[in-house]
Amino acid sequence: MIIPMMRRRKVLVVLDYVDNVKQLEKLAGAPDWFKLGSIIIITTRDEQVLVSHRVRLIRDVNLLTDTEAVCLFSRYAFAREIPMQGYEQLSGQVVSYAAGLPLTIKVMGSFLRCKNEL
Repeated sequence: MIIPMMRRRKVLVVLDYVDNVKQLEKLAGAPDWFKLGSIIIITTRDEQVLVSHRVRLIRDVNLLTDTEAVCLFSRYAFAREIPMQGYEQLSGQVVSYAAGLPLTIKVMGSFLRCKNEL
């Protein structure tokens, strides 16, 4: 039902955290599922998933260093470039958990900024 619609219209499809080829085959089948000009974005930690599916353009995303991640987290959590005094350890834990992913760091920082007590 959805495949015929995607063949008629240009679509933007984002498949986040695809971790195996079978998953990708079910979600993005073959190029003829999509109208020419459609954009399909696939995120995965396993490049072989993309290679096996014959994805033509593969880009590596550079993760933030710990220093960059702490700075980004601090901007969102504390509205400054460095952690507030007493929150250095918490900042380090958040950065470690986020594994360099900017969106995760921003979301966690924004969430903590709204809290009166951490």
